[in-house]
Amino acid sequence: MEKIIKNFKNWTNLNEGVGAGIVAALDKFFAKTTTAKLASKLEATSLKQLDDVFGALAKNQEMNFFEDSVGTVFLKSSTGVNVPLSQFEKGLGAVVDGTLKPDDFIKSLPAKLANGIEFKTLIQNVSKGILSDIEAVATKLKFKPVTKQNLPYTYAAGGKPGTMKPFTYTKATTQQEVKTITADGLETKNIAQIDDIIFSGPSGENYVVTQAKLPKLYTGKVGDVIRPEQSVRTVAQYSGAPITFNASFGQSMPLKPGDYLVKDPSGTGYYRIAKLEYEKTYNALN
Repeated sequence: MEKIIKNFKNWTNLNEGVGAGIVAALDKFFAKTTTAKLASKLEATSLKQLDDVFGALAKNQEMNFFEDSVGTVFLKSSTGVNVPLSQFEKGLGAVVDGTLKPDDFIKSLPAKLANGIEFKTLIQNVSKGILSDIEAVATKLKFKPVTKQNLPYTYAAGGKPGTMKPFTYTKATTQQEVKTITADGLETKNIAQIDDIIFSGPSGENYVVTQAKLPKLYTGKVGDVIRPEQSVRTVAQYSGAPITFNASFGQSMPLKPGDYLVKDPSGTGYYRIAKLEYEKTYNALN
């Protein structure tokens, strides 16, 4: 038990980028099936948020573990109410699976325990990080055919993400992280490999297109002016609550009311186009 508490308190030393360490720490508290689901369904930033919450709670002694005389492990909150760890784990697992709403999980706990700020904060942070099943979301949307505007993109030799002018592109000469920052904030992150193409959109937002996908999305020779390929895209406008999902290129993306969801032409999934950037690069969705 002392090892568990020690690991719990050491969470404050874990930083973003060491997701494996966070998962290992989670394994100290929950069954491996639960931590595996957390690892696959929570984006990196949410794992960091979860780490921060647990670390802060342990540091401030707002929540702790104890073992009774027969070996049952309990969670103990600052409100003075205890709950078996197995009960808490079962509820958390249901939240991760999407079969139980976070608010309903909180309601299922003893009132004084549920009212503790530590548990509300914990569950809210977990629920924020759950990646939505984008296929289930897509089935409720009305997709329509549309084409991109025939806009020219100019080659920027030696261009660097974050400094490129709108409607330019460059070829990556090193492996590098590329952040897509649209008018409404950080959209996603990706890793550009050598020879991948890095674009700068209408808001100066950068995004990566692999060499393999480039001919399917753009026409023209790299180094010259290139334009969006004019085949039909399949697009739907989203009007639901903000969610986060795993995009076709393997990274998480937000989807907000007014945004557009695009079926990847390669058939590998979906990606988001923010409302402002969509309306500057796509034709109207009738």
